Amino acid sequence: MNEYFGHVGGSSYFAEFGSWEVFTNDERTRTFLSLEVIKAGVCEMHKQVLAVDEVFKLHNLPTFYKDPRPHISIGWAVGDVSIPLKTLADDLNRFQNKELLWSSQVKKVECKAGQRVYVIWQ
Repeated sequence: MNEYFGHVGGSSYFAEFGSWEVFTNDERTRTFLSLEVIKAGVCEMHKQVLAVDEVFKLHNLPTFYKDPRPHISIGWAVGDVSIPLKTLADDLNRFQNKELLWSSQVKKVECKAGQRVYVIWQ
């Protein structure tokens, strides 16, 4: 898959994280407490997801979600514990009471598919 991503590269960019969110995997075997990307970085990450989708289509694999929500997972729990974690996320968002919680320069993006890790962009 790595050979398909040469056109996705570019200079590094900043991503801004501004909202605590909860995600559960499709099988509902893991729940993640995450910081969602807001404003800066969203457009770049959407382009990278679309590039991965194109490669998946070439291999007759299902694509990512229709409306991707770029985020960084801070912690996870076994099973579907989305209700208590959503309460925690809401409390954290109220407590923080600011739009931007954290920003970081993005220099590399990887995609993990099964046990393999693919460099999408660097």
